[in-house]
Amino acid sequence: MSWSSLLIRRSLLYVLFVLGGATSFALADEAALSNQFDTQKIEPAVANQILERARFLKQDSPDRPQLDAHMLQTMGAIPQHSLVVDDAIFHLAGPLTFYGGRQIALAFVEVDDEVNARVLYRSNSQFSWRMCDATDGGHIGKGFHEFDKQVPIPVTVALLKMYDEPQTLQNLDNGASRSQSDLAKFLLQGITVDRRSKQCISQTDGHYYSRDYAAFIPSQPMTFSQVGKWLATASSGLVADPAEVKLPAREHLPNLEQELVSFRFTSVAYAEVNEGRGELTGRVFDSFDGKLRYLFFEDEQGRAALSTVEHLLPPVNSLGLRCRYVDTHGMDAPLFEYFLQIPTAFGGKKEPGYGSNWNYVRELPIIQHYYAQQNRTVPPALK
Repeated sequence: MSWSSLLIRRSLLYVLFVLGGATSFALADEAALSNQFDTQKIEPAVANQILERARFLKQDSPDRPQLDAHMLQTMGAIPQHSLVVDDAIFHLAGPLTFYGGRQIALAFVEVDDEVNARVLYRSNSQFSWRMCDATDGGHIGKGFHEFDKQVPIPVTVALLKMYDEPQTLQNLDNGASRSQSDLAKFLLQGITVDRRSKQCISQTDGHYYSRDYAAFIPSQPMTFSQVGKWLATASSGLVADPAEVKLPAREHLPNLEQELVSFRFTSVAYAEVNEGRGELTGRVFDSFDGKLRYLFFEDEQGRAALSTVEHLLPPVNSLGLRCRYVDTHGMDAPLFEYFLQIPTAFGGKKEPGYGSNWNYVRELPIIQHYYAQQNRTVPPALK
């Protein structure tokens, strides 16, 4: 048995031992355990035991609900699937309907014999899932750079596969009639720090995050790609000039001849800017040296974009994140973007809403590599 399979087996056996759910939490056979993207279904009795062990954020803001296991059990916000990522176990609830077609999900992250309640959200443009630790009334704190909050790729894959089966929440008060989006927001606020709270750090550039997050995650990423020049966007922001991006060494690039897993996912938001075609195929690859993992998405027209790059050596901490992350500037631009955040040289403009970002994405060196290694032609630019 390989070391990775042995680790997965030990981790799942540990869950059985701690939760006492050996009769209800069926252990997969050895062949299935070798697939690190497989999830295990959790029976309700075991899910309730996970909730009882979970630690919840202690709120210091009177405007935030103080959540506990009983409250989540009453709402039906219980974990449904478990997934092992290295020494961590993610007990995942199903995606919850949020505003604007977005989704959030609860994750109970088990590391070092402790379970911590976390909330995740799906990026509307990158399609990846990220950890959320701080919010205000209508905004989510993006951390230091945004890509520092990406959860491990197997977690994103698991949640995207559950996209069409959102979890239904129950009102705490039987006489209430709050919408599913309002109930999801209630949970989001209960597991995140209020931006105005002393538990939160706000920067002058608009980024903010919890003090707990800053204690676990470094502000500076691991060196990866290198950007030699920047282009202005319609909002006067800066993005990498594709002609001045230097990729990492070949051993760190994705081995596109050995796909680890592929799956399909539909983005309603992307369909709105792509002539109604929102179906995407997610494809996961490891680097040639096996130290990094890549998640690409490709649409029905064969247009691809890089969503996430994850270094596999840093351990997963109690936040549900790798304790180190790589700098993906100049690599992970999405297929569609706010007009204001697209370089003016590639169609950006001072208008609200989303537009296709393909003309910019197709020029990125990592995307050129993606097609070249597969002996494919890069799809043409949009007119």
